[in-house]
Amino acid sequence: MRGSIDENLGHSSLCTAMSATSKPVTARPRKASTLVKGRGPPRKALTAVDTNTAAYSRTEPFEAFNCLLKLIGHLPSRVGAAQYKLTPDEHALTVHLLAIVEPFISTAPEARRTITRQPTELLDAIVGYLDAPTDLRALALTCKRFHAIVVPRHAQYRVVRAPASALRVWHHLAANRALAANVRRVEVLDERAAPGTLVVPSAAAQTTDTDLESTDDELARHDKQGRFLLRAVARMVNLTEFSWSSNHSPTGIDDVWPTLLKHCSGLREVRVHDNLVFAPLYEEGEDAPTVEAHGRSILPNVRSVTIESTKHAFGANRSPALCRTRAVLDHCPNLETLSVSYTRPRATTTNGANALPDADDFLLYSRWSQLSNLSLARLHSSSFDAFSSFLTYHNRLQSLRLNGLSGAAIATLELPVGALPCLRELEAPNEVVTAVLACGAVGGTSPLETLKGVRVDAGSKGATAMLQGLREHGHNIRHVELAGYGDLDDIRRLASCAPDVTWLDVGQRLVRGRVAPAAPSAAPHKGEAAAPASNTVEWAAALAGMPELARLHGVRFFYEVSQGAAAANAAAATASSARNFNPATMNASISMTDRSRMRKNDEVAGMLAWRCPKLRRLDHWEEGGGRAIILARDGERVRWEVRRVAKQEV
Repeated sequence: MRGSIDENLGHSSLCTAMSATSKPVTARPRKASTLVKGRGPPRKALTAVDTNTAAYSRTEPFEAFNCLLKLIGHLPSRVGAAQYKLTPDEHALTVHLLAIVEPFISTAPEARRTITRQPTELLDAIVGYLDAPTDLRALALTCKRFHAIVVPRHAQYRVVRAPASALRVWHHLAANRALAANVRRVEVLDERAAPGTLVVPSAAAQTTDTDLESTDDELARHDKQGRFLLRAVARMVNLTEFSWSSNHSPTGIDDVWPTLLKHCSGLREVRVHDNLVFAPLYEEGEDAPTVEAHGRSILPNVRSVTIESTKHAFGANRSPALCRTRAVLDHCPNLETLSVSYTRPRATTTNGANALPDADDFLLYSRWSQLSNLSLARLHSSSFDAFSSFLTYHNRLQSLRLNGLSGAAIATLELPVGALPCLRELEAPNEVVTAVLACGAVGGTSPLETLKGVRVDAGSKGATAMLQGLREHGHNIRHVELAGYGDLDDIRRLASCAPDVTWLDVGQRLVRGRVAPAAPSAAPHKGEAAAPASNTVEWAAALAGMPELARLHGVRFFYEVSQGAAAANAAAATASSARNFNPATMNASISMTDRSRMRKNDEVAGMLAWRCPKLRRLDHWEEGGGRAIILARDGERVRWEVRRVAKQEV
């Protein structure tokens, strides 16, 4: 053993001596190919690949394909047992890259990973974000998959109209929570509503109300209807519009309102047409009931509320009040549009001819910082400070409508200077208009642009003061709709006070504050048009004080002609510039009566166009026909034409 050790030491010493005498050799790093044991051609080293799946975008298939090709191409260069094998991270990366590449190299369209291959629950949730019927219809027409989801589950449930007694509808919605969540607008109709106004899902129409009734329902029928209705409303968690018109049902808005507060936080619009909402909380001689508190629950998304009564005697009270109305409105702090209107019922159920709901508490304590449109009709107020402070606080009002208000507060309204700085449209009696014009704004000019509901006849109260205020502060008024006038002198006074009016509706002619009865010869028979005004020259002279007038309503100047004659008149006006125009040929099929009336209409059109150079539109000879008379000017020539107009413009 000792000899072998010495031999080894000697060999090492010899190597050291040889290295010292020979030329030094620089050590070189071995290539990756030399690390592979055994014989054969040299192999390339494996290039590092990022195995982080988040580094590869799903919208870049070429990048994913190149990375996948690189990863698979280096598998043969691996050593020993690792050859042709992937690590766990590389396997996860390969699956991720295949998922990116596969949709772009597939040849079958149905095999691609599109939105229609998603689960039904996910697609149903996506469609739930569409509210407009037009959007749902467009989505349903894209493919069969969406049609099978949109039509039976959404399109038929966006709007539901049914009376409170429709047990089959409310039971269907109460039993199907997912379908009830797709309802956006629900209208509880009156029991006497026509069958054509009902809108119910087809699944609910397959059953009948008798299938849900029993022999015990005779004594508790209305209670069962109320329970079914409340359960259905509680399932409508995505409700945006609620309308209540059930005038002949013991179930009232007081029963439904707590459910809306608890479950329908996304509600945006509420409409109530019911007499019970104007009933007092308790009758005279009864103890005040304990009002169930709803906590501080509010509906922050409600922007519009309309509360109106009906002319039906059911539910009407001898002493109407606004207590229940206030209870509803107190939960809507972000109101922008409010309309409260009371209508006396046909039957004599009031304590007197002038019995109206007392609005003093409502005007004194109700406040909405974002209110911009207000309409109050047929209410009573006797507090001098309540009405004034209510209007002064709501300085964002842009539209104010006050109709049929009574009480001393209305007749003696006083507003501070600068009140209602944003008011653009006002419909109110003469006393209120005078007070609003007097308060003015910065610079002493009222911002009013539209004035409605005033009377300019000498017999109306406050007409003279209103015209004087219009002369001093109404320089911005362009649109005037009168409730009535006495004679042409009233129109002349109005023209002298507001000469810049572009839209004028004279309303009805009044005699001693009342509508003047039509003469027997002027009264039209059923289906006939009213007779035109005979004093066209006087009217044209009175309207000449408004040189900017473009539209005139309330007076008929043109004689009735047949549709063929009106069409021939328009065609003749269009073809008058043609070379081969022949008036005799155009008027060959027109009767002598129509020719005479057309000549008179030409004279009227010329007279009005001469006095009012900017006048363009007047009333048609038929009321509510959806048509109007247009004065078309071609240089010095004026012709009249019959044109159709939209219903909202009539």
